[in-house]
Amino acid sequence: MACALARRLTGLSRAGARTLIGNALNNVTNVGIDVFSGTTGCIHSGNVITGPLGFTLGIQDNSSPTPNTSNIYSNNLITGSGGSVVARQMGIQILNGVASQRFSIIGNQVTNCSGSGIYVAGADTGTIAQNICSGNVTNAANVSTDADLYINPAAGQVDKIILGPNIYGTFKPNQNATDGQVSQTQVVGGLHKLASQTIGATQTTVAHGLSYTPNKVLIKPRSNQTVWESQAADGTNVYLTASASATVDLYVA
Repeated sequence: MACALARRLTGLSRAGARTLIGNALNNVTNVGIDVFSGTTGCIHSGNVITGPLGFTLGIQDNSSPTPNTSNIYSNNLITGSGGSVVARQMGIQILNGVASQRFSIIGNQVTNCSGSGIYVAGADTGTIAQNICSGNVTNAANVSTDADLYINPAAGQVDKIILGPNIYGTFKPNQNATDGQVSQTQVVGGLHKLASQTIGATQTTVAHGLSYTPNKVLIKPRSNQTVWESQAADGTNVYLTASASATVDLYVA
């Protein structure tokens, strides 16, 4: 298939090109890379996308009306506008996703977007791994709807997405009620660190900051004391007790 690139505003749009590699898209004001419906088997890698003037989407993969399949988004550097320059700004978005989409979002760095850093809706059979995605959701109005990593699967898709490891600040799985909970149990190494927590000889409550009940609670003591989980974690807190006052690092997922 021949490679065809077309300028769209300050970004690149595509329908059929095999690769978009090593482009510098500065001062993007709408969409940096727009992957039209029906795009299959393409690589988007090593692109630098900045939007101090306010892009809406750094990279958009839109499967409407025709599904996109087998596309790769890797090693892109995406920096948003910060604050609320754009009301809701996404770094990488898969929109109108489909079953068996076979997507890969790997090794990207996404920061300073007013909405989600990486947002995947309705797609499965994919991998989201080795991304550094932090410092997003800079518009406080989006805290309830966005996260550094936001996964919004349809029914039956939860177990068809490989997550992790990723570095992130916030993670929101908006799973369908009929599915099991999407959690960082599916993330190898994707643990949320709570550093330097002081645990007392009576039960201590620590807010874990996740949007779900953690399935993993790892305790790394930083002093010569015994520390244990004295009550099962819930959707808000973990509960620990120590043989004597102790400092620990907690890792939850």
